[in-house]
Amino acid sequence: MKKVWISLAALILIIAFLFWPHQYPASPKWDVLVLDSMRHPVTGASVRLSYTNYSIEPGGKGHELTLYTDDRGRATFPAQTGRYNWLQRISYTTMEATSLAHASYGNHAGVAAFLPDGRWGDAITGKYITDWQGSPAEMYSEIVVK
Repeated sequence: MKKVWISLAALILIIAFLFWPHQYPASPKWDVLVLDSMRHPVTGASVRLSYTNYSIEPGGKGHELTLYTDDRGRATFPAQTGRYNWLQRISYTTMEATSLAHASYGNHAGVAAFLPDGRWGDAITGKYITDWQGSPAEMYSEIVVK
């Protein structure tokens, strides 16, 4: 009878572990400065933060937030958090692995700016589009719209 209770207690602990919610940083606090090709601040530009966590969200379901630049060409996105449990993480990571060469894992976030006249730009790090992958907790980007 003692073995039954030990087994039951172990099963309850395993189930609790699999379903216990955890919080994670989904995207950083992100300060953005939007500039035109002459490096002047752009007022009223639409700035979009896009983020997803392929290891936790079904089918890479993403999120988007849009802000508009102030009179100094700035927009600041607050840090975003998400929640997951280990059962989600195991199942979505496994599903994503079936995509083989097209699979993605973990956090990804980026920012882009758009003007009503069709000009736009991405945040660039070096010669690549900026792809935040879980750290640091705060980002700063200058986006030049062309």
